[in-house]
Amino acid sequence: MIETRVHAIGVDQQRSQPLVLLEETAPPGRLLPIWMAKDDATEVERARQGMSSPRPGTHALIGLLIEQFERRLTGVRITELRETVFHAELVLDDGTTVDSRASDALTLALHLDARIEVADEVFERAGVAKARIVGADDTSVENAEAGGAPAEPGVDVKEIEEFRRFLDEASPSDFDPDT
Repeated sequence: MIETRVHAIGVDQQRSQPLVLLEETAPPGRLLPIWMAKDDATEVERARQGMSSPRPGTHALIGLLIEQFERRLTGVRITELRETVFHAELVLDDGTTVDSRASDALTLALHLDARIEVADEVFERAGVAKARIVGADDTSVENAEAGGAPAEPGVDVKEIEEFRRFLDEASPSDFDPDT
C-alpha cells in the first residue's frame, strides 16, 4: 500500500467531470486522478475544508456510528480499479474492513482524520507522474489560480474557481432536501 494525501480537487474539462487528485506522500510523488460525480466531489471538498452541517449528513452519521461502537477509523484503502471504477475499503482499529465507494472512503478519511492508502497495483495502472499533470515547470493548481500555468491541459482553472465559489456559498439546504 502507498500512503497518499488529497492534493487537489478540480474539474477535468475534457470529461466535464470533477476529480480528486491523490498524491503519494513519499517520492516520487505520483498523482492518482479519481473521477467522481459532482455531489461526491462536493462532499470530499466540504470534508477537506472541515465544513459541517447543523444536522449530521451521511458521512458524519457513519462517523458517529463508528464512535458509538467504540471503534475508530484508522484508514481507508483504494484497493482496485475495475474498468473505470475505483473500489475502496474502510479500515477500523480492530482490523475490520468494510467495502466502500472511493468517494465515500475519501470523505470519511478527511472527516475522521484517517490515513489514505492506495494499492500498489492501482498506482501502477492509473497513477501518473506529477509533472504530467502539474506541468513541466511544477506549477500546481493553486499556482495556476494565482496566474501561473494551468495544471493540466484538461483541467480548467476557471471551473475549479467556480466549483470552490459554489462550495463557499453553499448552505446545508443545498445538499439536504429535508432542511
